[in-house]
Amino acid sequence: MSINLAAAHNLPLHVSSIGKVHLAFLPAAETNRILNRPLRSYTPNTMSNPVMLQSTIRQIRQQGYATSDGELEVGAKSVSAPVFFPVGQVAAALTVAGPAFRLTAPAMRRLIPRVVTAAHRITKCWNQKFPRGANGLSFPSKFSAQSPGAIRP
Repeated sequence: MSINLAAAHNLPLHVSSIGKVHLAFLPAAETNRILNRPLRSYTPNTMSNPVMLQSTIRQIRQQGYATSDGELEVGAKSVSAPVFFPVGQVAAALTVAGPAFRLTAPAMRRLIPRVVTAAHRITKCWNQKFPRGANGLSFPSKFSAQSPGAIRP
């Protein structure tokens, strides 16, 4: 199995765990604008129903990570967790991806907390180096530097 994407290739946010993390932490108006467009299905597993995606986005916000299981390419799985700018916006997402035969359910149960913890640590380091944004906001409290490991799957 291989997924070949050009460096400048743009994918819709709804087909990957990294994209869903970004969708989950966008302002609601922006998320709604994106989800109100036609959403292409790439595989039978692609979630292209806006109502189901809204529900998934709420879950991602609560749990602090997103997964993808064959939504872009059958047989590919991934998990992503957000890394936040000091002002609370998603700066990036830490992602681990691989073939489904390696990322089995037991492997994902072990991997998810590690990805979330690593993303949390990156956020914490970022926020220690740049503690406040120009507008004085900090990142969401569930990702607080005072509560390492607060995000649990």
